Amino acid sequence: MKQKSELKQKEQPVNRAGEVREELLNVYGEIGKLNANLSKLLHEAYKNEYYIEWGHDSFKDYVEDEIGLKYSYVTKLLAMVEKINKYKIPWEQVEKIGVSKMKTIASVMDDGNKKELLKKAGEISLTKLNDVVKKYKSTFDVTEADKVITLSVKLDEDQAGIIMSAIEKAKELRETDSISIALEHIAYEWVMQNEEEGAKSVALEDVIAWAEKVYGVKLVPEGPQDLTETLGDEEEE
Repeated sequence: MKQKSELKQKEQPVNRAGEVREELLNVYGEIGKLNANLSKLLHEAYKNEYYIEWGHDSFKDYVEDEIGLKYSYVTKLLAMVEKINKYKIPWEQVEKIGVSKMKTIASVMDDGNKKELLKKAGEISLTKLNDVVKKYKSTFDVTEADKVITLSVKLDEDQAGIIMSAIEKAKELRETDSISIALEHIAYEWVMQNEEEGAKSVALEDVIAWAEKVYGVKLVPEGPQDLTETLGDEEEE
């Protein structure tokens, strides 16, 4: 009897350990589903501006005041959902990979690397995946006339999420897959809209070249016109 009792005591921790392991995997799977659903709902609320109906002045106010999430984190989720929708990635695959990994690879995902990144996300740890993604985050090719200028930019995860989200929006506006064209659009719009003297800070020939490229037209600059002669003619009539 004593031997049976001791055997039971030894088996209990082993069985409980197995149960805990299984429960942890189940809970983690549920967390994956919940995080994926959270991302989808946040994106829907942002796109449809539901937060205004809910009494918030901005989406930032809503997520920080009501949900309690950092806005920088939410912008990365929004950018992630944009990529998921753009490349028609099944949400079941996102749930399996996990939002943390998906969010990481979404910040650099494009047509050329999406298959590789999705494959690696399903095979390696988040730490190793971050190392893989780092090589994509620092280099953008910007084409100018007949020469190529390579810009190397070091970004942290928050910065990359915000910048890539802006680039994706600019791509949509310009109907292009080119990062360089999207960056040019963002920079030009900022100069023209956010500085009172913005137009004067850009060379006229650069403005004309940009407009010709965007709109497919040929522009011929003219100097200021003297309207006094024209007005005089009208008065005589």
